[in-house]
Amino acid sequence: KSLPRLFLQGLEGIARSLRGPGAENAPAEETPATRVADPEAADSPTLSRKGAEELVAADLRLAEGPREFRSDDLGLPRSQALQLAEKFSKGARIVPLDGGYRLLERPSGAETLKSSASGEAEFRFYLAWKAERGFPPRADFQEVSRAWSELKARFGGLGIRLQPYLGRSARRQPVEEPFLRSYGPQILYWNALLRRIPDSVFAESGIRAIHLNTPRVGAGRGAAYERGRGALYLFSGSFHGARENLIYLTAHELGHALAGVLLSGKHRASLEASLRQLDAMDALFPWKPPSPVPPPSGRREPEEYLSDAVAAYLLRGPQLREHMRLFPERPQRRQAWESVYGAIRERFRGREFGHLYAVEPNLPDRPRVGFAYRDEAEESYGPFAVYTEPGVGYKPQNEDAFVQGENWAVVLDGMGGESEGARASEVAARAIGLRMQRDGNMKAAFHEAAEALDSALSERGGAVAVGHRILRGPDGHSRARIVHAGDATAIVFRKNAEGGFEAVFRTEDHNVPGQLRKQEVAQGLPRRGTLEMRVHPYANRVSNGLIKGKSVHPEENEILLENGDVLLMFSDGIGDNFTSRELADLIPDCETPKDLVDRIVVAAKNKMHRLDRARDLLLQPFSEEGGPVRDFETASGERTLAAKIDELFVDEFGKVYNREGVLVDSYKADNLTVHVYFHRI
Repeated sequence: KSLPRLFLQGLEGIARSLRGPGAENAPAEETPATRVADPEAADSPTLSRKGAEELVAADLRLAEGPREFRSDDLGLPRSQALQLAEKFSKGARIVPLDGGYRLLERPSGAETLKSSASGEAEFRFYLAWKAERGFPPRADFQEVSRAWSELKARFGGLGIRLQPYLGRSARRQPVEEPFLRSYGPQILYWNALLRRIPDSVFAESGIRAIHLNTPRVGAGRGAAYERGRGALYLFSGSFHGARENLIYLTAHELGHALAGVLLSGKHRASLEASLRQLDAMDALFPWKPPSPVPPPSGRREPEEYLSDAVAAYLLRGPQLREHMRLFPERPQRRQAWESVYGAIRERFRGREFGHLYAVEPNLPDRPRVGFAYRDEAEESYGPFAVYTEPGVGYKPQNEDAFVQGENWAVVLDGMGGESEGARASEVAARAIGLRMQRDGNMKAAFHEAAEALDSALSERGGAVAVGHRILRGPDGHSRARIVHAGDATAIVFRKNAEGGFEAVFRTEDHNVPGQLRKQEVAQGLPRRGTLEMRVHPYANRVSNGLIKGKSVHPEENEILLENGDVLLMFSDGIGDNFTSRELADLIPDCETPKDLVDRIVVAAKNKMHRLDRARDLLLQPFSEEGGPVRDFETASGERTLAAKIDELFVDEFGKVYNREGVLVDSYKADNLTVHVYFHRI
């Protein structure tokens, strides 16, 4: 009863065929295979909520490449195994091994696991395949009910309706219990899977309804996502079939949904558009959804590739063209990819869609981290990379955020109480993204973000922000229109005659020392250095920003760009740890923006680690034997005896002095976000 009726009927039919004619009333001979297949067996595995989470984690760890299925022990010839593989999983192929063969399955959506096995060899193959790939037959009904309630509450809050298939009698008696009992393991698994995908992915997808186990004519290629209705279908074959196919199909349909948004203005047949979307997904997902290059802090967790599936459409447009070379014998695929790529470009130009957020909520064991990049230059925008993380020795959550658009980007740094800072940067980022879609007016977008914070925050809080938009004039020259409010910073670096880089423009921080420096410059006094501004006692008091209950006064500057210029934007987690000269020294030999992001983040975290260790040192008691000195350590981060004072030391506030007591650097623990843009158009 805990398996689909069709599967049980199939097992009964197979059992009758194995017993032979006239054996209906004879007792069935029990075999290990039938014991495994019997869902009512006492030793049949039961899936729990925790077990579902562990199963999802294990499956995602295996999603690094083709899943293997060794069928050597079945004793089947390779030709027969290939026939069975094609019957049970479309797109499968056999790879010979020493003493056997390996079945590689390519997820295809639609029906991927059938129960129409006939014959002893086929039945053995089916049971082994089911045990390796499928779901446990049982699940605790109370846990299933709770998981289903969580799913409905979550998607209901996102404006997405969950619609299970309740049978033909559902109109007369819409009862969910039979569905929950039949698909309990699948529901537990799917809930555990979807908890790893942030709400923002679904919010951006345009999905309005998700249909589970819905039999439907045309359930296959091009029919799993209905663009006009915003309906996503997980069909019976994929929903109760192989676990990996449910993972892939979920990612595929999220991609379909995004492609539906991108193609929403096209007057094409729905099937044609869906086919092109799926072809593009096949190109992007030859075996698994792609994941951006690991961020500087290390390799991404494998489960994060699910949300990367959507980002791939925005970040990997140029790679679609590269995929065309893989199938030279399939011109229709080349046309499909070029069509979707062209649609993405067109939507970018129309600003109806095309920006990425890093605004996911901070979880207890998983703070907000975001990374996006593109190595290739587009017609209106060069290569870029942007990264955000909590940093070292600061709050456990990340209050920074970023938004990346077609030819613009914004970095935000939240301020407020325990959670208001992160909430403020999220609300402001979304408001800026929506306004930039309409007309690209960044100053107006900052004003709308400030208004959005007035209604969204319950306590006082806000965010500082800096953004740029790259514009090309009728003369062919490009300009960077830079807007900022607060102490988030933008710097334009240009190559000098010696081959290094120097700052040709830097925003003036809207904080107390920044305002003092502006007044001093106006009075003809010497300009204070960046380091002196960083260690000012009131450096963290901003005089402008996107703040609840206050007016914002965005400052706008326009800079003429030259090919090869480097434009950096960052939060004060970077700005309070580096001078402009230090950042300029990191640029040479960086071939891509990712390389420079990597250098900056590693250097910043090294400084934060040194400060963190220095503060730990203060907790050490005095020692009669000398011991480590309590109030400083070497700049390399090692504890220092009084008789071995190095050239530099750092105090508990992060100020770094040399032997003569001259201030030479400053460390600060903070969230860090850095955006790098290479002007190569």
